[in-house]
Amino acid sequence: MTGEEQGPAPDKHRWRQVALLVLKFAIVVLAVYLVLGVIGRIDWAGVADAAARMHWWQVAIVLLVVLLRQALLGSPLSNLLPGLGVPRAVANGLVGTLITTFTPPPSELVLRMAMFKSWRIDLTKGAAALALYTYLSYLVRLAVPVLALLLAIAQLTASSAYWWNAAWSGGLAILLIVLLFVVSRGEPAAAKVGRTVGSLVHKVRHKVDPQAWSRTLVQFQRDSSENLVGRLVPGGLVMTAFVVADGIVLLLCMRFIGVSASSVSLLAMMTAFLCVYPLTIFPFNGFGVMEAALIVLLNDVGTFVEADLVGALLVWRAATLIFPLVPGGITLLAWWSKRPAQGAPESNGTGLTATG
Repeated sequence: MTGEEQGPAPDKHRWRQVALLVLKFAIVVLAVYLVLGVIGRIDWAGVADAAARMHWWQVAIVLLVVLLRQALLGSPLSNLLPGLGVPRAVANGLVGTLITTFTPPPSELVLRMAMFKSWRIDLTKGAAALALYTYLSYLVRLAVPVLALLLAIAQLTASSAYWWNAAWSGGLAILLIVLLFVVSRGEPAAAKVGRTVGSLVHKVRHKVDPQAWSRTLVQFQRDSSENLVGRLVPGGLVMTAFVVADGIVLLLCMRFIGVSASSVSLLAMMTAFLCVYPLTIFPFNGFGVMEAALIVLLNDVGTFVEADLVGALLVWRAATLIFPLVPGGITLLAWWSKRPAQGAPESNGTGLTATG
């Protein structure tokens, strides 16, 4: 390729980043619009009063459960990367959460790989484990509405929202399982899947090389296929426990603010929470969109002051989105001060960063 042909590439990349930022901003605006549409008549002074009802010891309990939540979020990586261990897996996850909050990809991947290198973890296996971890997080996120549907059926509250959410998200979860099963069958199957998916992506992003995707998936198959089920199942259970812990944080915020069990039961709240959880796929963990959907579902099964519920949701978001940055920053500083002098991580051979 000539220099003239390479010239526009940085501009295209810059415009792509701008377009992504605009898209995220548009989604946030839509989220705010949805929230206002659902709770437009809320007394916001009442919301502030509700959030202020929490005592310091109640805040401390919420933050302790958030720490448990973060430990559950990071620990599945220890199942996917033998030799890493739970403490380092949690540390790696805390730093990843911190970096993704402030910087665009692939900054998170670069730093997490640098941590692997400092711990003398094989980088190709580390990259494969991070890819599996991402796959597992999406799989669990898409699968929990099926559990919500079963809980709703048991409570005789299975409205059409539960059926539709379970249908589309469960279908996508099955598709992810099938794709992983095909890839795990061997290198030829992985190469074929890589070329097929790469060709589809190439129609949208012409710089994507289907053959490079094929090679990447073959390398991934080599580094991750050993005892795949034995590593994914425990990690999936822990990731499900993380989602439940996330719901428990919200439940504590509701109870401490004043939404009693007689207003919304634990089972009803958790059922609705699991149903809308796939909305966390949207930017900022689905902020706004998820709250609006959750309020709609809870309105069907509970009787409460909406200002109290909104106050609980705001405290929950602050606890789960902002507070984890504190242990993440402490972990990053601790690792940075103890890391051996070294250069940037070597190429991991999987092409994860290059292919996006």
